[in-house]
This record gives sequence, C-alpha cells and structure tokens, in this order.
Amino acid sequence: MIKKKAGKYKIWKVQALVRHIENSRSNAEFRNLVKELRTREIPELFEAAELLRRYAEDRSSFSPYWDCVYELRKRESQEVFDTSMQLCKSRRVRDRQLGCFILGDDVRPKRQNNRGAVDQLHNMLKTETNPTVLYAILCGLGRAQDPDDTREIKRIASFRAHVSAKVRLGVVHSLFLRSDRTSVTTLIHLSRDKNVDVRDWATFYLGFESSGDTPRIRKALLNRLDDEDCDTRCEALVSLARRKEPLVREAIIRELSLTSPTTMAFEAAADFEDKSLLPLIDRQIASADENTDESWLKEAREAKYRLETGEYPQD
Repeated sequence: MIKKKAGKYKIWKVQALVRHIENSRSNAEFRNLVKELRTREIPELFEAAELLRRYAEDRSSFSPYWDCVYELRKRESQEVFDTSMQLCKSRRVRDRQLGCFILGDDVRPKRQNNRGAVDQLHNMLKTETNPTVLYAILCGLGRAQDPDDTREIKRIASFRAHVSAKVRLGVVHSLFLRSDRTSVTTLIHLSRDKNVDVRDWATFYLGFESSGDTPRIRKALLNRLDDEDCDTRCEALVSLARRKEPLVREAIIRELSLTSPTTMAFEAAADFEDKSLLPLIDRQIASADENTDESWLKEAREAKYRLETGEYPQD
C-alpha cells in the first residue's frame, strides 16, 4: 500500500487494536479505543485506515476511518504529504481515495505543500473515472483550494451532469464558499437535482452569504420552498429569512403550522424578525408535553425570546 510500512510488531499491534474497535460493545469503549488509535505513528495510522476502509462511507462522529484521516491531516509532516501523493498514484481505488481525502485538508491552504496537493487533485480530475475517487478529488478541492482560485472551475462544473449522484454531490462540496458566476450557476443547477442529498447541500451552500444575494440566488431558493424534502425546504427557508425576503413569510407560517415543525422553522421565524409570527410559536410551546424533545422546546423558546427582544438569550 505505502512505501514506508510500519514494523511487523507495530502492524500486529495496530491490527489487534482495529479488531478491538470493530468488536467494541459500547460507545465509551469504542471512543477510548479510537482515542488510543490517534496516538499511533504515521505509518501505523495509514495501516489502520487501510484496515478500516469499510467505514469510509460513514461520516458520523464515530467513524474510526475518518478518525485516522483527520489525525493524519493534523500531522504537520512531509511524510504524510509524500505518502498521500504516492497513494494517489496507486492502481487501487481505496488507496487513491484515501490519498485524496488526506490531501484535501481544510487548513492546508496555509501550509507549505498546498500548491502541490491542489495540482495533484486537478491532474487526477483530468483522467480519473471511478466515481468514489472522483468524489474524494472534488471534496478535496473544496477544502484545499482557495475559493478565490478559479483554476479548472469549468472542468469541475462539467461533472454536474455525471450519472453518479455521488460525483454530483462532490461537485457541490467542491464549490463551497465560491462566488464566481460558474460556481453559483452550477449550484443553482444542482439545487434542482433529482437526488435529495445533492439538492439539500446545493441549497445549503447557496444560502451562505459568500454566495452573494442576487435575484438569481433568491429565485433558486424560492423554488425550493415547496421541495418534498424537509431539510432542503428548510435550508431555503432559513436562507431567505436571513435575507428578509418578503415572499418567505407565508412559507414560514406554513411550516410553523405543522403539527411538529422542525427547529429550522423556529430559526427562520427568529431571523425574519416578524413579531406577528409569535402566536404560532406560542402555540407550539403550549403543545409541549412530557414526551417533547428538550432540544426542540429550547429552540422554540429561543426563537420566541429573539422575536420579543431582538437579542439572543444568554446561556
């Protein structure tokens, strides 16, 4: 897998640790074992990532694969960079995927090897055909490339019609915090995608202030207010409320009138700063009982406080 492997004894120890992680019987045991994994040397971490590759699709906070990736990203080491570059040239899909995930470091623009990492990802984008690796490349570019650097942006945008939803999602993540016309146009296009995750994330990124506040963006967000997916619909709701878009008021009323609205509906109401929405929030608070989720009730009360005072509550 890699040029510099851990010694045989250390490989045996990390293999034993991985088996313990996979067989852990409680969250506490799992977290303690992963915490121990983070202390390992660089070759051992690469070895562990290889052994834990089946967890690569799990982006939760309890994924041991991603713990290895995040720990390797944190190591300010030429060895990590060189090994990742070597993995990107491997014939094995999982090696190229891991290499791209590590090169795509969200703090790497401040680091010495950033230009080499971005160049490598762009070169791979020209020839790579595997959807899993393409996703890793695109996500890596979204983190490692400066948003003001528009190199190859048209090539990135060309993948917006890729047959794989995973690749299209990668395109969305590659355009995070970008405000150039090609990027915004691509996000608008993908906010209408047939895949719900692609739509949701594209709508979320369009809502960022960095994307701007233009009639095109507002129209794209307004078009998502009737989306069948609640998360996508509410991302648009909150983004338009923050922009004080008058047409969003009726959508906020509709969401707050549901039997159990999402907390994002409360957030949108508070951001919209229209006190006429208070009775709807009061009604939701009054409907709470012993089975009501505490975090949901807290969000409702916070929205009520913000509408009444114009300030955030002090914890």
